[in-house]
Amino acid sequence: MCLDQNCLKNKQEFSLKICFWTLMAAFLAIWSYFMIHNAWWIISDEAIVVKHVGMGNAFSPLGFPEMVPEGRLYPLAYSLYNVLLLFNSGYNSPTTIYILHSIALSIYAIFFALIGLRILREKQAVFRYTATLLMVIIAVCRVYPEFVMCQTGVWIIQLFIPIFIYSLLRFEETENWEWGVLALIIINYISYCYENIIIIPFAIGACSLLFNWKQLSRNKKLFNILLIAGCVLFFGIYLIAILPHATNFYEHDTKDSLLVNGIKIFIAQKIYWLAIIACVVRAWQICKNKSAYTIYDTLLLTSLAYFVGTALLKLNFTYYYNVGALIALIPILYYGSQLKSMRWICLIFAVLAMFYGRKMPNIIKENQELRMSSKSQILDLSKEADITTIYWFAPVCDTSSAYAEMERASQRARLNIIINWVKRSDEQYLVEQTEFDESKEGIWLFPGENQILFPDLLAPDEVGTKIFDSRNISGYRI
Repeated sequence: MCLDQNCLKNKQEFSLKICFWTLMAAFLAIWSYFMIHNAWWIISDEAIVVKHVGMGNAFSPLGFPEMVPEGRLYPLAYSLYNVLLLFNSGYNSPTTIYILHSIALSIYAIFFALIGLRILREKQAVFRYTATLLMVIIAVCRVYPEFVMCQTGVWIIQLFIPIFIYSLLRFEETENWEWGVLALIIINYISYCYENIIIIPFAIGACSLLFNWKQLSRNKKLFNILLIAGCVLFFGIYLIAILPHATNFYEHDTKDSLLVNGIKIFIAQKIYWLAIIACVVRAWQICKNKSAYTIYDTLLLTSLAYFVGTALLKLNFTYYYNVGALIALIPILYYGSQLKSMRWICLIFAVLAMFYGRKMPNIIKENQELRMSSKSQILDLSKEADITTIYWFAPVCDTSSAYAEMERASQRARLNIIINWVKRSDEQYLVEQTEFDESKEGIWLFPGENQILFPDLLAPDEVGTKIFDSRNISGYRI
């Protein structure tokens, strides 16, 4: 009878395992399909990718001179794109770019699945696979907008976060330096992709050494010291090479105070709510000597430290906060699995999965529409460049709206780069005009920033026929 029960249990486990990985494969196939389908360039910072690997040019760590005056340090931000040049050293298509993105998203999801299955390996199979699948859905929905566009290198960081966490947990369990070295390489690499990532190794190393020194083995102490050492190196480079030359520190404009802005961001970040609750409960348990400090406590504190640090830097875009939220998911799953019933963590994750998943259809729909609209209009505009003059209307302005003026100049550069890619040339197709002259026949492009810079300016576009409308740029045939 016992053997029969074990046999039945093993069959059920195998069936659930097959079901889990089949659903994973189905979800990844759907997500990847819409990532690659109708792939095309958008008039945005995607032009950075177009200018480099899109045209067969590798990203160089020295290729971002603008980061120094902005007080930033991200020399490796787009470096992973260079992998494409191993297969094609010439012009790369948007489809090629998004094949790379889809592979990266699959790896990202698989490592999140491996983390979940490892944490819950002692739990009943049905709850183990359910909770893990829900966590993967949450993790993918949080980052999908960054994977369906290539205007930032944030997706590279997001790809490596679950690989880093998995390596960290394996080193914590085994003290095998193969895992430790892998974790150190990954976290140091992505720290030079986006500078606020340096908060993560510093928080992990500092929290582990500060709160768990007595329980750490010699190998674990050394590992955490190496994390801190990497941070010291980063700050040393920043203090010597960046800070003395910074003139205009990068931050997002906001009318709110630092505190009010941080509160607004926190309210919008639901996973951090759970992280705060879990952190308070864990602090109470540890203070009451009911529980020992663990690596998952370090991850909780790290996620919150990352949130606070990023808010202090006044970085308001959602994707900057994804990394901390992704890290927080791991300890939330671990401590949630210790509740009286696994049903609770499954329920919490189900609610989160529905909350984030509800946006996916619109994200896909809007992205597809944007791609198709951008493609048809840019191709038509590129053909016009052979037979008529394309004017870029940019009146001279003072520096009172420096950001709008910079954005207008950036839009012109971005659009011209994409036209260059289409026509396989390096010409300047957009002729800048500081005054509107309807006697100059051709196509006139008007960036939306003109309305910010000159709110009382009469719209010269009323005398022509509108033929272009994409990403805050209107074009008229005069």
